[in-house]
Amino acid sequence: MNDPYHRNPTAPLPSFVLLTDAPPLKNGGHGCHILAWNWIEAMEDAVKLVVTHRLNHALSREKIANDLRVPVYFYGDLSGINFPRCLGMVKSMLEVLLFIFYLLRLSRRIRASGAKRLFAFFGGNPWFLCMAVLTARRTKLPLDVYLVDDLEESARQDGQGLVAHLTRWLERRTLQRANRVFAISQGFCEHLEKKYHVRARWLPIAIPQTKFAYRPYGRTTPDVREIAFIGAVNRLYLDPLKTLLQIIDRWNQTTRSFQLRLLLMTYTNPGYIVQELGRSAVRELMIRPSLDELSRRSGENWPIFLPYSFDKRMRVMVNTSFPTKLVESFTAGRPILVCGPSYASVPRYFHENNLPLCAGSVAELETALREIERHDNLRLIEQYEGVVRRFHSLLSIRNVLRV
Repeated sequence: MNDPYHRNPTAPLPSFVLLTDAPPLKNGGHGCHILAWNWIEAMEDAVKLVVTHRLNHALSREKIANDLRVPVYFYGDLSGINFPRCLGMVKSMLEVLLFIFYLLRLSRRIRASGAKRLFAFFGGNPWFLCMAVLTARRTKLPLDVYLVDDLEESARQDGQGLVAHLTRWLERRTLQRANRVFAISQGFCEHLEKKYHVRARWLPIAIPQTKFAYRPYGRTTPDVREIAFIGAVNRLYLDPLKTLLQIIDRWNQTTRSFQLRLLLMTYTNPGYIVQELGRSAVRELMIRPSLDELSRRSGENWPIFLPYSFDKRMRVMVNTSFPTKLVESFTAGRPILVCGPSYASVPRYFHENNLPLCAGSVAELETALREIERHDNLRLIEQYEGVVRRFHSLLSIRNVLRV
């Protein structure tokens, strides 16, 4: 069978080396740190070696290695050196050269692991494309690539035109070199087909927990109901967050039954949040809450808000990305309120799976807020559970990766 995506459901998983630019983190991580950790959990004994770097000087190699249940090899980087933003490209190129220095030793470790495939997993670092291809060439192992961000568009959004141009060149050649290409959303797969004529397969984010408990909402006195937002506050979410704050202001002035408030549980710099969203009496900010605190507050909120931007300039990003915050959102046991254009990945995902409380406009968002009580029940959480079992369970992830 020549189809690289042909799967034999009874075949064992191949053994992998995970090559990732975001070290897998058990606690305190976000984005690709969580994705990588959950992917390893899903693969069980199929991961023979993790190859990564420290990435952030605040992270401890020893802590990362001790938390992982598989061996890890750290290659060197320049995370301990502060480069000016204008020299970011120079730093990245130097890190590629540094990686080449480590490559001979690294390839020996990979061969000694006995793994049969490389699985390259990277977020917003386009230069990691070079490292994936170099490793595949050196080890002569089949290369699987997993894309979670549109690297070219991300560079353009950051005003890095030269990096965007180089990224397109690098990405095309990397994906053509890869044996299999996976993407984090259906929209991303379609985007890659259109952009590069490369066939990609949807690999959903892994959610280890598949049995959810419904948490009934507990009213307070006075009755002020929090709407929770989890994760980074950035351009993908800014305009619907601003809209929600405006709706909350109107709601609190015109509705006497109960009041609303927005809770942001985020790791984004508070100064940026105030700059973009302003100061508001109906907004609470929690910076880097612990896992226990995040779980507790998520389970106490009225709904969890999962927005995507309507800004046409963000179209590619909202179409291709898929939020890791869905892990915490599904497992909170509370309703999820989605808002965004129909082409965005999460509204599309909710519509395709017949999940309620999905608003495609400002008017629909106000209507959806009034629908929350009707859907706030055990049946909704069972719907979430069914979708997670179908797409995001550890068994489902393993089945996608069988060859």
